[in-house]
Amino acid sequence: MSLIGLFVFGEKINGATSWYVFSGGSFQPSEFAKIACAFMISKYLSDFDTDIEKTKSLFIGLLIISLPAFLIAFQPDPGSAIIFCSLFLVFFREGLSFSYLIFIISSLILFLITLLVPTVFIIYSIILISFILKLK
Repeated sequence: MSLIGLFVFGEKINGATSWYVFSGGSFQPSEFAKIACAFMISKYLSDFDTDIEKTKSLFIGLLIISLPAFLIAFQPDPGSAIIFCSLFLVFFREGLSFSYLIFIISSLILFLITLLVPTVFIIYSIILISFILKLK
């Protein structure tokens, strides 16, 4: 709730509305949200009925991580929001397939390439790669 309250009562410091300022100091709720989210995900994964291979369990775990991350990203405080992505690695410790990790890393690489290379070259590269994979 304190993250949602920042959109109304938060003070803008260094371009981000992520602080509550009181008479004697300031308070950044995203720091406490990181700790709370780590505790929540560990509690959820330690339950007996949680199987990380099931889609429902994975979705609930991702929701626990992504909800505060999105609230923090919209403040905008992307540095704090990126920290929540590291909590996703806990799922691999609990037995999630590494094909998800390969997909995520490939998507990030493709995203970075699209920032650096013109779109036409990317389209030609995808067509070329698909032809090569079809021939094999």
